[in-house]
Amino acid sequence: IMRSTTLVQQKYLFKNVIKSVGILFFCMGILFASVGGVLTYNLYQAERNLNHAIGTVELVNYNYVFVKYDLNGQEMRGVLNYYSSNFKEGQQIDILYDENDPYDLQTTESNFIYYIFVGAGILMATFGGGLISSENKREKIQKELLQNGRKVYATISGIGVDPSISNNYRHPFIIYCVYDDGDGQKEYVSGPIWDELNDSFIGKDIPLYLDQTNKDLYYVDIREYQRK
Repeated sequence: IMRSTTLVQQKYLFKNVIKSVGILFFCMGILFASVGGVLTYNLYQAERNLNHAIGTVELVNYNYVFVKYDLNGQEMRGVLNYYSSNFKEGQQIDILYDENDPYDLQTTESNFIYYIFVGAGILMATFGGGLISSENKREKIQKELLQNGRKVYATISGIGVDPSISNNYRHPFIIYCVYDDGDGQKEYVSGPIWDELNDSFIGKDIPLYLDQTNKDLYYVDIREYQRK
């Protein structure tokens, strides 16, 4: 049963899903940033220890790029340790080489890829950290409401689903309930519930915790309906 009336928005999201997504993004972000940072540092060290030269792309073959360059007046040929489909035959690029192994070539062209790793990692970690921080704040508010909020009993008016959350192609249920706080009846929405619910719950009472000073803050106590 879905409602078309204006609802007081639920303030508390299902912590396992939200926090798990946040932790996943945060860990992946740290991994991406770390890998990009290590690769960037290694290339920086290579730039300091290797020799620079201007090479010419001679052949681009599948995942290999063959480059020729001048080494003390002698034409040398080698293979880059980096491939990009943007390389074109005849293109001049900055290369790095070791005189003891002049056929194994590196290029500063790969810097851009490493920077993408670092940037993407920072963005993912920031997003994940934001989710974790937001969920921790929600849990704190919920805990304070359970301890200090005004407890009343609302009446369950409907059962719906939350399409914004999905787990294994399933959407969780949510409970709609109504309560008259003296200034007219309002409808409240619970957080997600993963166990099966049906219309047999309609008409039953459910605990509702209201903030003493802010009526927009509340918690529909769904603990007895949540998956253990």
